[in-house]
Amino acid sequence: MSEKMVNEKENAVDTAVEGTTNDKEPKEKVKAGRKKTGNTAVTEKVKKESKKEEGKLTAESTESEKNLDKDKKAGTEKIQDSIKIKTYSGEVHIKNASDESVIKKYEQYMNSKEIMDVQFSALQGKIGFVGYDGKIKIIMSTKNVDGFSHSPIYNEALEKYLFSPCPVVVTKVDEKKKEVHVSMVNALSGPRENLISEIEKGLKEREYIRVPAVVVSVSGRTKDTKQKDYSIAVINIGGLGILGYVHKNNWSKSYTKSLLYATEPGMVIDVVVTGKKIWGRDTAYECSRRETIDFDPWAGIEQKMRKNMTVRVRCNGREDGRYYGSIEGLPEINVFCYYPEEETGIHVEEGKYYIGVVRKVSEEDHDLRVRTVDEVPESKHVQKEQQINE
Repeated sequence: MSEKMVNEKENAVDTAVEGTTNDKEPKEKVKAGRKKTGNTAVTEKVKKESKKEEGKLTAESTESEKNLDKDKKAGTEKIQDSIKIKTYSGEVHIKNASDESVIKKYEQYMNSKEIMDVQFSALQGKIGFVGYDGKIKIIMSTKNVDGFSHSPIYNEALEKYLFSPCPVVVTKVDEKKKEVHVSMVNALSGPRENLISEIEKGLKEREYIRVPAVVVSVSGRTKDTKQKDYSIAVINIGGLGILGYVHKNNWSKSYTKSLLYATEPGMVIDVVVTGKKIWGRDTAYECSRRETIDFDPWAGIEQKMRKNMTVRVRCNGREDGRYYGSIEGLPEINVFCYYPEEETGIHVEEGKYYIGVVRKVSEEDHDLRVRTVDEVPESKHVQKEQQINE
């Protein structure tokens, strides 16, 4: 799925829903020492001993070269052996196999469509996941991971596939380039069709199914200005390449101003599939995270938060004179915050932290209001971000 197609989908749903050179060790230069004397016998003896010593050093140097060559060869084999591959029928990696036999092996897997577990060792820019079977390069583009197009700049959602077995099938073998292309989304076609069948059945009988999903991106635009409002989370249902989305109104039991800071790519959530819409040329399933929240986030709020309590708030969505924020330890609650700018001189920015005082808290009205009184110093803000990322 190209980035162009993804953009088309986002626009459609916005409208619909809103070297080492290995030099040899230098030989020690040994010159036969000649005593300046007229004694010829002594001179000859020195020559013989010098030649004997020189021969000994040459032999040691040659042995050292052999060891270096051996180490270099072992290092090369280690690099080439960086990918671990096995099929469900057993181990398939043939050590020291010829390139031709390895290529034929993958051609057989491509024809039989046999599923293999491949463990990649690198994620390389626009190329995707890379590993090696001997001299044969194994490649899986990012679009063949889960059916979605991923930016090569933001790899957080893809890093989890590194150094862990990925079920794949061979889709292309290039003997000339010594490359084998594989796809995980193709390998999961069977389970994907089964899940789609269950989803469709649930929609038809109005018995909606609950299923895990992975957030792919956060998008959405306003109807009038077409400006991004981050009101939609695009999701991968079941991790099987099934396109879905969650609107901000269906994200939580509490009011959600924006999803920009409520979620992020790679986050795993539970959703209930409640509908189906057409995004451009594709089908997208409408989902609700709200329906999976089985607790009341406002229960006991008056014991947790008391009037005049000082709190740290993160700004998640800003408007003139007010913003909606979140407080650690209060999941699913968006705090209503206000700030008299003319008095405090505070300039509020989304994503940053501020100090506030609780002015109103009501479990019955589902209301928590905080008056902003100060900014969190930039250094502490950075430390906080680092803790969250860790």
